[in-house]
Amino acid sequence: MSAPEQERLKAAYEERVRGLESALQRRDQELLVLSAVAARIHGEDSEQAILGIALEEILSRMHLRAAWIFMGDSRDAKLHLAASRGVAATYLEEVRSQGLGECLCPEVFWSGHSMQARNTTQCPRMPTIVEGLAEPVAHACIPLRFEGERRGVLNVAARPDEQFSEDELRFLETLGHQMSVAVERARHLRTARTAYEELKEAQAQIIDNEKMAVVGTFASGLAHEVRNPLNSMGLQLVILERRLSALGEGGGEMSRVTAIIREEIDRLNRLVDDFLMFSRTNRIHFQPASLDAVVDEVMRLLRPEARAQGVNLRHQRLGEPLPDLRMDVEKMKQVVINLVKNAMEAMPGGGSVVVESGLMNGRACLVVRDSGPGLPEGVDVFQLFTTTKAKGTGLGLSIAQQVVLEHGGEIRVISHAGEGAAFEVSLPVAPEEHEVEEGGGGG
Repeated sequence: MSAPEQERLKAAYEERVRGLESALQRRDQELLVLSAVAARIHGEDSEQAILGIALEEILSRMHLRAAWIFMGDSRDAKLHLAASRGVAATYLEEVRSQGLGECLCPEVFWSGHSMQARNTTQCPRMPTIVEGLAEPVAHACIPLRFEGERRGVLNVAARPDEQFSEDELRFLETLGHQMSVAVERARHLRTARTAYEELKEAQAQIIDNEKMAVVGTFASGLAHEVRNPLNSMGLQLVILERRLSALGEGGGEMSRVTAIIREEIDRLNRLVDDFLMFSRTNRIHFQPASLDAVVDEVMRLLRPEARAQGVNLRHQRLGEPLPDLRMDVEKMKQVVINLVKNAMEAMPGGGSVVVESGLMNGRACLVVRDSGPGLPEGVDVFQLFTTTKAKGTGLGLSIAQQVVLEHGGEIRVISHAGEGAAFEVSLPVAPEEHEVEEGGGGG
Protein backbone atom coordinates (compact mmCIF):
# COMPACT_ATOMS: atom_id res chain seq x y z
CA MET A 1 0.00 0.00 0.00
CA SER A 2 1.39 3.35 -0.98
CA ALA A 3 2.19 6.05 1.54
CA PRO A 4 -0.58 8.41 0.27
CA GLU A 5 -3.11 5.62 0.58
CA GLN A 6 -1.95 4.92 4.14
CA GLU A 7 -2.28 8.60 5.03
CA ARG A 8 -5.81 8.71 3.57
CA LEU A 9 -6.88 5.64 5.55
CA LYS A 10 -5.29 7.06 8.71
CA ALA A 11 -7.15 10.33 8.26
CA ALA A 12 -10.43 8.51 7.65
CA TYR A 13 -9.86 6.38 10.73
CA GLU A 14 -9.10 9.41 12.91
CA GLU A 15 -12.18 11.17 11.58
CA ARG A 16 -14.26 8.11 12.41
CA VAL A 17 -12.82 8.00 15.94
CA ARG A 18 -13.57 11.70 16.46
CA GLY A 19 -17.13 11.11 15.27
CA LEU A 20 -17.57 8.23 17.69
CA GLU A 21 -16.11 10.26 20.54
CA SER A 22 -18.47 13.12 19.72
CA ALA A 23 -21.43 10.74 19.60
CA LEU A 24 -20.42 9.18 22.93
CA GLN A 25 -20.08 12.61 24.51
CA ARG A 26 -23.50 13.55 23.17
CA ARG A 27 -24.99 10.31 24.49
CA ASP A 28 -23.35 10.90 27.87
CA GLN A 29 -24.79 14.41 27.97
CA GLU A 30 -28.22 13.13 27.02
CA LEU A 31 -28.10 10.48 29.74
CA LEU A 32 -27.06 13.15 32.24
CA VAL A 33 -30.06 15.27 31.24
CA LEU A 34 -32.47 12.33 31.46
CA SER A 35 -31.00 11.26 34.80
CA ALA A 36 -31.16 14.79 36.22
CA VAL A 37 -34.77 15.27 35.10
CA ALA A 38 -35.82 11.86 36.47
CA ALA A 39 -34.11 12.52 39.81
CA ARG A 40 -35.73 15.92 40.31
CA ILE A 41 -39.26 15.02 39.24
CA HIS A 42 -39.37 11.68 41.08
CA GLY A 43 -42.15 11.76 43.66
CA GLU A 44 -43.52 15.14 42.51
CA ASP A 45 -47.32 15.22 42.39
CA SER A 46 -47.66 18.70 40.90
CA GLU A 47 -47.92 18.89 37.11
CA GLN A 48 -46.70 22.48 37.16
CA ALA A 49 -43.64 21.55 39.23
CA ILE A 50 -42.75 18.64 36.91
CA LEU A 51 -42.96 20.79 33.78
CA GLY A 52 -40.95 23.60 35.36
CA ILE A 53 -38.22 21.26 36.61
CA ALA A 54 -37.94 19.56 33.22
CA LEU A 55 -37.56 22.90 31.41
CA GLU A 56 -34.92 24.09 33.88
CA GLU A 57 -32.88 20.92 33.39
CA ILE A 58 -33.17 21.12 29.58
CA LEU A 59 -31.82 24.67 29.52
CA SER A 60 -29.09 24.03 32.07
CA ARG A 61 -27.79 20.72 30.72
CA MET A 62 -28.11 21.52 27.02
CA HIS A 63 -26.80 25.11 27.43
CA LEU A 64 -29.90 26.65 25.85
CA ARG A 65 -31.76 29.83 26.69
CA ALA A 66 -35.50 29.23 26.26
CA ALA A 67 -38.09 26.45 26.44
CA TRP A 68 -41.86 26.49 26.79
CA ILE A 69 -44.82 24.10 26.76
CA PHE A 70 -48.35 24.34 25.39
CA MET A 71 -51.10 22.04 26.62
CA GLY A 72 -54.51 21.33 25.18
CA ASP A 73 -57.41 18.96 24.74
CA SER A 74 -57.92 17.19 21.44
CA ARG A 75 -61.67 17.75 21.73
CA ASP A 76 -61.42 21.52 21.30
CA ALA A 77 -57.75 21.95 20.18
CA LYS A 78 -57.30 25.12 22.22
CA LEU A 79 -53.66 25.32 23.29
CA HIS A 80 -52.67 27.27 26.37
CA LEU A 81 -49.28 28.08 27.80
CA ALA A 82 -48.54 25.60 30.61
CA ALA A 83 -44.91 26.43 31.52
CA SER A 84 -41.99 28.48 30.28
CA ARG A 85 -38.38 29.31 31.11
CA GLY A 86 -36.26 32.00 29.50
CA VAL A 87 -38.99 33.15 27.11
CA ALA A 88 -39.42 36.86 26.37
CA ALA A 89 -42.26 38.54 28.24
CA THR A 90 -43.53 40.15 25.01
CA TYR A 91 -43.93 36.74 23.38
CA LEU A 92 -45.75 35.32 26.40
CA GLU A 93 -48.10 38.32 26.47
CA GLU A 94 -48.83 37.99 22.75
CA VAL A 95 -49.62 34.29 23.11
CA ARG A 96 -51.90 34.88 26.10
CA SER A 97 -53.78 37.75 24.48
CA GLN A 98 -53.83 36.73 20.80
CA GLY A 99 -53.41 32.95 20.85
CA LEU A 100 -50.88 30.97 18.86
CA GLY A 101 -51.74 32.12 15.36
CA GLU A 102 -49.77 30.72 12.44
CA CYS A 103 -47.04 28.35 13.68
CA LEU A 104 -46.05 24.70 13.73
CA CYS A 105 -47.41 23.93 17.22
CA PRO A 106 -51.01 23.12 16.17
CA GLU A 107 -49.70 20.85 13.40
CA VAL A 108 -47.40 19.03 15.83
CA PHE A 109 -50.24 18.87 18.33
CA TRP A 110 -52.53 17.10 15.85
CA SER A 111 -50.02 15.00 13.92
CA GLY A 112 -47.94 13.79 16.86
CA HIS A 113 -44.73 14.25 14.84
CA SER A 114 -41.78 16.43 15.81
CA MET A 115 -41.01 19.42 13.59
CA GLN A 116 -38.60 22.35 13.58
CA ALA A 117 -39.45 25.98 12.88
CA ARG A 118 -36.47 27.25 10.86
CA ASN A 119 -37.75 30.61 9.68
CA THR A 120 -40.33 33.32 10.29
CA THR A 121 -42.67 31.83 7.71
CA GLN A 122 -43.05 28.68 9.82
CA CYS A 123 -43.28 30.78 13.01
CA PRO A 124 -43.97 34.52 12.58
CA ARG A 125 -43.12 35.19 16.23
CA MET A 126 -39.61 33.70 16.03
CA PRO A 127 -37.87 37.10 16.41
CA THR A 128 -39.60 37.75 19.76
CA ILE A 129 -39.23 34.36 21.40
CA VAL A 130 -35.87 34.84 23.13
CA GLU A 131 -35.31 38.27 24.58
CA GLY A 132 -32.04 40.04 23.81
CA LEU A 133 -31.18 38.21 20.59
CA ALA A 134 -30.56 40.26 17.45
CA GLU A 135 -31.59 37.45 15.09
CA PRO A 136 -34.45 34.91 15.17
CA VAL A 137 -33.62 31.46 16.47
CA ALA A 138 -34.98 28.15 15.26
CA HIS A 139 -36.92 26.04 17.70
CA ALA A 140 -37.99 22.41 17.90
CA CYS A 141 -41.64 21.44 18.46
CA ILE A 142 -41.95 18.08 20.21
CA PRO A 143 -45.35 16.35 20.78
CA LEU A 144 -46.32 15.35 24.32
CA ARG A 145 -48.78 12.50 24.64
CA PHE A 146 -50.85 11.84 27.75
CA GLU A 147 -53.59 9.42 28.63
CA GLY A 148 -57.06 10.32 27.42
CA GLU A 149 -57.65 13.46 25.36
CA ARG A 150 -54.81 15.58 26.70
CA ARG A 151 -51.88 16.51 24.48
CA GLY A 152 -49.08 19.00 24.55
CA VAL A 153 -46.19 20.54 22.63
CA LEU A 154 -42.69 21.04 24.04
CA ASN A 155 -40.81 23.91 22.37
CA VAL A 156 -37.05 24.34 22.74
CA ALA A 157 -35.20 27.29 21.20
CA ALA A 158 -31.94 26.44 19.42
CA ARG A 159 -28.68 28.36 19.80
CA PRO A 160 -28.23 31.36 17.48
CA ASP A 161 -27.33 30.37 13.92
CA GLU A 162 -27.93 26.67 14.72
CA GLN A 163 -30.64 24.12 14.15
CA PHE A 164 -31.41 20.89 15.96
CA SER A 165 -30.06 17.73 14.34
CA GLU A 166 -32.17 14.63 13.84
CA ASP A 167 -30.37 13.00 16.80
CA GLU A 168 -31.20 15.99 19.00
CA LEU A 169 -34.82 15.89 17.92
CA ARG A 170 -35.01 12.19 18.82
CA PHE A 171 -33.45 12.94 22.20
CA LEU A 172 -35.99 15.72 22.84
CA GLU A 173 -38.74 13.25 21.95
CA THR A 174 -37.34 10.84 24.56
CA LEU A 175 -37.25 13.66 27.09
CA GLY A 176 -40.81 14.65 26.20
CA HIS A 177 -41.94 11.06 26.73
CA GLN A 178 -40.28 11.05 30.15
CA MET A 179 -42.11 14.27 31.06
CA SER A 180 -45.43 12.84 29.90
CA VAL A 181 -44.93 9.68 31.96
CA ALA A 182 -44.02 11.76 35.02
CA VAL A 183 -47.12 13.95 34.62
CA GLU A 184 -49.39 10.90 34.29
CA ARG A 185 -47.74 9.28 37.31
CA ALA A 186 -48.32 12.47 39.28
CA ARG A 187 -51.98 12.50 38.28
CA HIS A 188 -52.42 8.86 39.32
CA LEU A 189 -50.56 9.56 42.57
CA ARG A 190 -52.87 12.47 43.38
CA THR A 191 -55.90 10.35 42.56
CA ALA A 192 -54.62 7.51 44.74
CA ARG A 193 -53.88 9.87 47.63
CA THR A 194 -57.30 11.46 47.33
CA ALA A 195 -58.98 8.06 47.27
CA TYR A 196 -56.93 6.95 50.27
CA GLU A 197 -57.85 10.07 52.25
CA GLU A 198 -61.52 9.64 51.35
CA LEU A 199 -61.34 5.99 52.42
CA LYS A 200 -59.73 6.96 55.71
CA GLU A 201 -62.42 9.58 56.32
CA ALA A 202 -65.18 7.10 55.45
CA GLN A 203 -63.69 4.48 57.79
CA ALA A 204 -63.33 7.05 60.57
CA GLN A 205 -66.93 8.14 60.09
CA ILE A 206 -68.15 4.53 60.18
CA ILE A 207 -66.22 3.94 63.41
CA ASP A 208 -67.57 7.18 64.89
CA ASN A 209 -71.11 6.25 63.91
CA GLU A 210 -70.74 2.81 65.49
CA LYS A 211 -69.35 4.35 68.66
CA MET A 212 -72.17 6.87 68.75
CA ALA A 213 -74.75 4.13 68.22
CA VAL A 214 -73.37 2.19 71.20
CA VAL A 215 -73.19 5.32 73.34
CA GLY A 216 -76.68 6.31 72.22
CA THR A 217 -78.12 2.94 73.25
CA PHE A 218 -76.38 3.21 76.60
CA ALA A 219 -77.53 6.82 77.04
CA SER A 220 -81.13 5.90 76.30
CA GLY A 221 -81.18 3.09 78.84
CA LEU A 222 -79.43 5.19 81.47
CA ALA A 223 -81.78 8.13 80.89
CA HIS A 224 -84.87 5.96 81.40
CA GLU A 225 -83.41 4.41 84.54
CA VAL A 226 -82.54 7.83 85.99
CA ARG A 227 -85.79 9.53 85.06
CA ASN A 228 -88.00 7.19 87.09
CA PRO A 229 -86.34 7.91 90.47
CA LEU A 230 -86.08 11.58 89.53
CA ASN A 231 -89.84 11.74 88.95
CA SER A 232 -90.40 10.03 92.29
CA MET A 233 -88.06 12.48 94.02
CA GLY A 234 -89.81 15.39 92.35
CA LEU A 235 -93.24 14.20 93.59
CA GLN A 236 -91.96 13.74 97.12
CA LEU A 237 -90.37 17.19 96.97
CA VAL A 238 -93.71 18.72 95.95
CA ILE A 239 -95.34 17.16 99.04
CA LEU A 240 -92.52 18.47 101.25
CA GLU A 241 -92.77 21.97 99.71
CA ARG A 242 -96.54 22.08 100.41
CA ARG A 243 -96.03 21.09 104.06
CA LEU A 244 -93.27 23.66 104.50
CA SER A 245 -95.50 26.27 102.91
CA ALA A 246 -98.17 25.52 105.53
CA LEU A 247 -95.64 26.29 108.29
CA GLY A 248 -95.22 29.83 107.05
CA GLU A 249 -92.00 31.56 108.12
CA GLY A 250 -91.16 28.60 110.37
CA GLY A 251 -90.10 26.60 107.35
CA GLY A 252 -87.81 29.30 105.92
CA GLU A 253 -84.50 27.48 106.33
CA MET A 254 -85.96 24.22 105.05
CA SER A 255 -87.54 26.06 102.11
CA ARG A 256 -84.07 27.24 101.05
CA VAL A 257 -82.86 23.62 101.25
CA THR A 258 -85.78 22.36 99.17
CA ALA A 259 -85.13 25.13 96.61
CA ILE A 260 -81.58 23.82 96.19
CA ILE A 261 -82.91 20.27 95.82
CA ARG A 262 -85.45 21.49 93.24
CA GLU A 263 -82.69 23.21 91.27
CA GLU A 264 -80.58 20.04 91.25
CA ILE A 265 -83.53 17.88 90.21
CA ASP A 266 -84.24 20.30 87.35
CA ARG A 267 -80.58 20.15 86.30
CA LEU A 268 -80.66 16.35 86.28
CA ASN A 269 -83.87 16.41 84.25
CA ARG A 270 -82.17 18.66 81.66
CA LEU A 271 -79.29 16.20 81.55
CA VAL A 272 -81.71 13.30 81.03
CA ASP A 273 -83.44 15.25 78.22
CA ASP A 274 -80.06 15.78 76.54
CA PHE A 275 -79.23 12.11 76.98
CA LEU A 276 -82.47 11.13 75.26
CA MET A 277 -81.87 13.64 72.47
CA PHE A 278 -78.36 12.27 71.97
CA SER A 279 -79.62 8.66 71.85
CA ARG A 280 -82.11 9.54 69.10
CA THR A 281 -79.76 11.44 66.75
CA ASN A 282 -79.50 8.44 64.41
CA ARG A 283 -83.24 8.37 63.78
CA ILE A 284 -83.08 10.49 60.66
CA HIS A 285 -86.02 11.21 58.35
CA PHE A 286 -84.85 12.97 55.19
CA GLN A 287 -87.10 15.26 53.21
CA PRO A 288 -86.54 18.30 50.94
CA ALA A 289 -86.49 21.44 53.08
CA SER A 290 -85.02 24.92 53.26
CA LEU A 291 -82.11 25.47 55.64
CA ASP A 292 -82.77 29.22 55.53
CA ALA A 293 -86.35 28.59 56.69
CA VAL A 294 -85.05 26.45 59.58
CA VAL A 295 -82.68 29.26 60.61
CA ASP A 296 -85.45 31.88 60.38
CA GLU A 297 -87.70 29.75 62.60
CA VAL A 298 -84.96 29.38 65.20
CA MET A 299 -84.36 33.15 65.07
CA ARG A 300 -88.04 33.79 65.84
CA LEU A 301 -87.96 31.22 68.64
CA LEU A 302 -84.83 32.50 70.37
CA ARG A 303 -84.98 36.25 69.68
CA PRO A 304 -87.07 37.10 72.81
CA GLU A 305 -84.65 35.14 75.00
CA ALA A 306 -81.69 36.81 73.28
CA ARG A 307 -83.20 40.26 73.75
CA ALA A 308 -83.71 39.58 77.44
CA GLN A 309 -80.01 38.65 77.76
CA GLY A 310 -78.83 41.73 75.86
CA VAL A 311 -77.80 39.71 72.80
CA ASN A 312 -78.33 41.05 69.28
CA LEU A 313 -79.37 38.12 67.08
CA ARG A 314 -79.02 38.46 63.28
CA HIS A 315 -79.39 36.20 60.23
CA GLN A 316 -77.59 37.20 57.04
CA ARG A 317 -76.71 35.77 53.63
CA LEU A 318 -73.45 33.91 53.03
CA GLY A 319 -72.48 33.31 49.40
CA GLU A 320 -75.20 32.27 46.92
CA PRO A 321 -78.85 31.45 47.80
CA LEU A 322 -79.39 27.90 49.04
CA PRO A 323 -81.48 25.30 47.22
CA ASP A 324 -83.65 22.92 49.21
CA LEU A 325 -81.64 20.21 50.96
CA ARG A 326 -82.58 16.65 51.85
CA MET A 327 -82.49 16.78 55.63
CA ASP A 328 -84.30 15.99 58.85
CA VAL A 329 -85.88 19.36 59.65
CA GLU A 330 -86.36 18.75 63.37
CA LYS A 331 -82.82 17.42 63.83
CA MET A 332 -81.32 20.32 61.87
CA LYS A 333 -83.43 22.74 63.89
CA GLN A 334 -81.92 21.22 67.03
CA VAL A 335 -78.43 21.79 65.58
CA VAL A 336 -79.13 25.48 64.95
CA ILE A 337 -80.75 25.89 68.38
CA ASN A 338 -77.80 24.25 70.13
CA LEU A 339 -75.25 26.38 68.29
CA VAL A 340 -77.14 29.66 68.80
CA LYS A 341 -77.90 28.99 72.48
CA ASN A 342 -74.29 27.95 73.01
CA ALA A 343 -73.21 31.29 71.52
CA MET A 344 -75.69 33.23 73.67
CA GLU A 345 -74.62 31.45 76.84
CA ALA A 346 -71.00 32.33 76.08
CA MET A 347 -71.93 36.02 76.54
CA PRO A 348 -73.73 36.43 79.89
CA GLY A 349 -73.08 40.17 79.72
CA GLY A 350 -74.63 40.54 76.26
CA GLY A 351 -73.12 40.81 72.79
CA SER A 352 -73.99 39.78 69.26
CA VAL A 353 -74.65 36.48 67.49
CA VAL A 354 -74.62 36.39 63.70
CA VAL A 355 -75.99 33.35 61.85
CA GLU A 356 -74.90 33.13 58.20
CA SER A 357 -76.24 30.65 55.65
CA GLY A 358 -75.70 30.18 51.95
CA LEU A 359 -74.05 28.22 49.14
CA MET A 360 -70.24 28.24 49.17
CA ASN A 361 -68.04 26.16 46.82
CA GLY A 362 -70.94 23.86 45.95
CA ARG A 363 -71.85 23.08 49.59
CA ALA A 364 -74.48 24.40 51.96
CA CYS A 365 -72.81 26.40 54.72
CA LEU A 366 -74.08 27.53 58.11
CA VAL A 367 -71.90 29.71 60.34
CA VAL A 368 -72.77 30.86 63.88
CA ARG A 369 -70.47 33.62 65.16
CA ASP A 370 -70.47 35.25 68.59
CA SER A 371 -68.60 38.21 70.06
CA GLY A 372 -67.80 36.41 73.31
CA PRO A 373 -64.44 35.67 74.94
CA GLY A 374 -63.67 32.66 72.71
CA LEU A 375 -62.92 29.11 73.79
CA PRO A 376 -60.04 27.94 75.97
CA GLU A 377 -57.13 26.48 74.02
CA GLY A 378 -56.87 22.70 73.82
CA VAL A 379 -60.55 22.04 74.63
CA ASP A 380 -62.46 19.72 72.28
CA VAL A 381 -65.97 21.06 72.74
CA PHE A 382 -67.46 18.22 70.68
CA GLN A 383 -66.38 15.57 73.18
CA LEU A 384 -69.12 14.16 75.39
CA PHE A 385 -69.56 15.99 78.70
CA THR A 386 -67.06 18.70 77.74
CA THR A 387 -68.42 22.13 78.64
CA THR A 388 -67.06 25.57 79.43
CA LYS A 389 -70.27 26.71 81.15
CA ALA A 390 -71.08 26.32 84.84
CA LYS A 391 -74.49 24.75 84.20
CA GLY A 392 -73.79 23.03 80.87
CA THR A 393 -74.32 19.31 80.38
CA GLY A 394 -71.62 18.93 77.74
CA LEU A 395 -73.99 17.17 75.33
CA GLY A 396 -75.36 19.98 73.16
CA LEU A 397 -72.42 20.27 70.78
CA SER A 398 -71.96 16.48 70.69
CA ILE A 399 -75.58 16.20 69.58
CA ALA A 400 -75.04 18.89 66.92
CA GLN A 401 -71.94 17.11 65.63
CA GLN A 402 -73.69 13.74 65.44
CA VAL A 403 -76.66 15.17 63.51
CA VAL A 404 -74.35 16.94 61.06
CA LEU A 405 -72.36 13.73 60.51
CA GLU A 406 -75.60 11.80 59.89
CA HIS A 407 -76.36 14.33 57.15
CA GLY A 408 -73.00 13.65 55.48
CA GLY A 409 -71.65 17.01 56.61
CA GLU A 410 -68.84 18.47 58.69
CA ILE A 411 -68.69 20.82 61.65
CA ARG A 412 -65.74 22.69 63.08
CA VAL A 413 -65.04 25.59 65.41
CA ILE A 414 -62.68 28.52 64.95
CA SER A 415 -61.87 30.51 68.07
CA HIS A 416 -59.31 33.06 69.21
CA ALA A 417 -59.04 34.35 72.77
CA GLY A 418 -60.97 37.59 73.15
CA GLU A 419 -62.32 37.46 69.59
CA GLY A 420 -65.32 35.16 69.95
CA ALA A 421 -65.98 31.79 68.36
CA ALA A 422 -67.41 30.67 65.02
CA PHE A 423 -69.02 27.27 64.48
CA GLU A 424 -69.01 26.32 60.79
CA VAL A 425 -71.31 23.61 59.39
CA SER A 426 -70.85 22.33 55.83
CA LEU A 427 -73.51 20.10 54.25
CA PRO A 428 -73.69 18.42 50.82
CA VAL A 429 -76.23 19.95 48.48
CA ALA A 430 -77.13 16.49 47.17
CA PRO A 431 -76.64 14.17 50.19
CA GLU A 432 -75.79 10.53 49.75
CA GLU A 433 -78.56 7.96 49.99
CA HIS A 434 -77.95 6.94 53.59
CA GLU A 435 -81.32 7.28 55.29
CA VAL A 436 -81.79 5.74 58.70
CA GLU A 437 -85.34 4.68 59.42
CA GLU A 438 -87.25 4.98 62.66
CA GLY A 439 -85.99 2.53 65.23
CA GLY A 440 -82.38 2.65 64.03
CA GLY A 441 -81.09 3.26 67.55
CA GLY A 442 -81.95 2.81 71.18
CA GLY A 443 -84.27 4.99 73.14
